[in-house]
Amino acid sequence: MIFMQNIRILKAADKLVFYLIGNTLWMMLIMMPMLALVLKLLYIRRKFYYFEHLVFSFHTHTFAFLLLALLLILNNFLPDWIFAWGTLGLAVYLYLAMKRFYGQSWMKTLVKFVLANFMYLFVASAALLITALASLVLF
Repeated sequence: MIFMQNIRILKAADKLVFYLIGNTLWMMLIMMPMLALVLKLLYIRRKFYYFEHLVFSFHTHTFAFLLLALLLILNNFLPDWIFAWGTLGLAVYLYLAMKRFYGQSWMKTLVKFVLANFMYLFVASAALLITALASLVLF
């Protein structure tokens, strides 16, 4: 099976890239409820429903996707440091969004922001690895 997959990949490497991107988009759609679950666990004492965390997750993902798309488009025309400042601005925005939405102190929000990002990074990395491996096997 591995030999046959290698032959398929070598014959249609350009199609594999689009297949991987398509599967990664589905993975990111699944990651939004995962972030809501992480936030639900971090704010377990607060009286928020899971659905409210999910809406917050959709909101932050939408903003992040739009900003990163804009930065990638502008990256061709502007210096590279614009991308770095944009990603830093994204982090600041996400922190302020958590501060405003959950209404906790600056320090509690900072700790939960770092924990949420670390947990999300871990889950997203595992999901990306599983998606890539499944895509290679199913291609």
